[in-house]
Amino acid sequence: MHASRWVWCPATIVFLVLAEFGTAAGSEDAYLAIRTNAAGTVNYVRQSEIEAFADASASNCILILSNGEDLRVWQKCSSVAAELQNKNLVSFPNEFGMVYVFEPDIFDLLSTNNSGCRLNLKNRKFVAVNQSCESVHQALPRE
Repeated sequence: MHASRWVWCPATIVFLVLAEFGTAAGSEDAYLAIRTNAAGTVNYVRQSEIEAFADASASNCILILSNGEDLRVWQKCSSVAAELQNKNLVSFPNEFGMVYVFEPDIFDLLSTNNSGCRLNLKNRKFVAVNQSCESVHQALPRE
């Protein structure tokens, strides 16, 4: 019996250490809280479903989801970007502020008539930026 106590003691320590790391790693919320136009009301969207978001006015941001749905957020996109900790997030200027796109969700880049660039997304939606496609292409991370 004395020998079995020595076997269980290291196993218990390993279990407790792994449980602590699992709790710390799992503390990141998979959902993003977004403000609505109703005072005190907050909606939640799964972060992994966001492909892009863009400032649509001086105080509103549009989230573009992977299913093609758009959600209006009553805050600037910069505050949304600050809540997301993703290395694949790239940003470009647009008419009202900034456009943020998850680089893996960009399908292609198309030049527009006003020397801007249209970033087509995998979900068949697009976001427009106030830079040439060449500038956008240069700013994208290289594999």
